[in-house]
Amino acid sequence: MHLELLTSVPRALATLARDNGNLSALAVVLGVVGGCMLSAWREQHRERRTRLARGLNPLE
Repeated sequence: MHLELLTSVPRALATLARDNGNLSALAVVLGVVGGCMLSAWREQHRERRTRLARGLNPLE
């Protein structure tokens, strides 16, 4: 889902007016989405490390 959102960003930029308000709003939205993606990635990484330390298959 997030990948589709990020790949549609160039299209969104092309359709938006180039004023500071729209660019600022877009920067905030992209920051929130990026932060959520980073948090999810870190949580998955933490779970894999925990499973690996316990001797379980990290891909389960």
